[in-house]
Amino acid sequence: FVYVGHFKKTNNRVKRREIVNTAVIEPRTNNQSVYYQHIHQSHYVVSPDGDRPECYRHYESIALNAKPLTQLKPAADFVHFGSNVIYDHHEWNV
Repeated sequence: FVYVGHFKKTNNRVKRREIVNTAVIEPRTNNQSVYYQHIHQSHYVVSPDGDRPECYRHYESIALNAKPLTQLKPAADFVHFGSNVIYDHHEWNV
């Protein structure tokens, strides 16, 4: 199960379009416990770069036992995340 949450405007418009073409996107919710529950029920969380490569979604996913699919570079970020994330992911059709 792959969780694809609501994407904010900081995500690249083309990238958002690639993701939403093939995925079921959860509706935006202001209820943080529902957001965390959805992540916890997932094996992977789509987590593309926003206005910077690192974001809270990576940490939230790891804390809830889901692996974020990221665009992070293993050479630079392995020290912080280890094997808890999927690195250098650029194919967003889920």
